[in-house]
Amino acid sequence: MADVLFDSEFLAQLEQLRLQFRARAAGQGGGGRRSRQQGVSAEFSDFREYEAGDDLRRIDWNAYARFDRLVMKLFLEERQMQVMLLIDQSESMQMSGKAVMAKRLALTMGYLALASYDQVSIVPLGGEGGEAFGPVTGKSAFIRMANYLEALPPQGESRLCQSVTGLQMPGGPGICYLFTDAFSQDGLEDALAYLRYRKKETTLVHILAPEELEPSYEGSLRLIDSETEEQREMEMSAALAKSYGEALQSFCAGLRENCHRYGFRYELVPSAMDLRQAVLEQLIERV
Repeated sequence: MADVLFDSEFLAQLEQLRLQFRARAAGQGGGGRRSRQQGVSAEFSDFREYEAGDDLRRIDWNAYARFDRLVMKLFLEERQMQVMLLIDQSESMQMSGKAVMAKRLALTMGYLALASYDQVSIVPLGGEGGEAFGPVTGKSAFIRMANYLEALPPQGESRLCQSVTGLQMPGGPGICYLFTDAFSQDGLEDALAYLRYRKKETTLVHILAPEELEPSYEGSLRLIDSETEEQREMEMSAALAKSYGEALQSFCAGLRENCHRYGFRYELVPSAMDLRQAVLEQLIERV
């Protein structure tokens, strides 16, 4: 399973998540994605097909009587959003399932965005970058999106600031998810500042492996940087493990503080975490 991005079980999870996501949106009084702008007109705009989980109060029963089809009313306050999925594909992400978790989370959030009639783009980060995917709309693009993520290769050394600030982004507000372990040669602060400048409502999804969160190594070790191949000999002791834990907490706290400074969300997701739990509790629950 470590090398498989999705299977029938994963697709079943996606459908459950879609229904829960739509039910939650309906509970907030609207279908699709609602604009955050205050005072937007609720004037009628368009129709779309009914889907399981939609708010039944939004069905146009006159249209049903005429065409024998369930359709939903859309209003001007419901806007198609631009959703950008930025995925760190550097060598450090290829360890311990971090890249697989990033792809699965991106595929899930991409699917939910497509199901909400939003516009989705995916951009790989790291090294020389890679060919972007999209923008696409509609659930018919899901298989192409999944195939793209499945075939996405590692991108070498991570320089997230250089990668992000060099992106050509569509103008206007949008939603952005940045999936990364944040182990970058040039940090992240300038990248976050750029996303804020480009008016992207960003969630930093910080993905770390279990051994990075709680290392269980003992004795003499040789550490090899997966991107630079730099090597370091060390003796793992209880004192060193404690020092590492404190440094990691400080590192994560710094990322969280930088995110909050720009009004962004920060979510720490272990690579071994259950996908459904990660999406519902980390990425959707707090929206």
